Amino acid sequence: MDELKLVKPTEEFLPQIRAFREAFKDCLDWLHGAHGLREIEDLTQWLRFSASFESEQTVPEGLSPYSQFLCLRVVDKKNCWYDRRSA
Repeated sequence: MDELKLVKPTEEFLPQIRAFREAFKDCLDWLHGAHGLREIEDLTQWLRFSASFESEQTVPEGLSPYSQFLCLRVVDKKNCWYDRRSA
């Protein structure tokens, strides 16, 4: 079994985030857990948007802070969904 780790999304992972969003662009369901990824075209803006929810000082009023993470395989730093789609 692959070893997995959770990491905060950064510019380093934008190509993988873009691929993830593309893979689900025709999905009729929401991208659950991807907070705004479907609606925000500019992924750098999405990184900033996600980061704004990490602190009580920057989270929009009336909402609770949270942190967004990517689940990556340790061996190659690829999204854990990537292996299943390309197998």
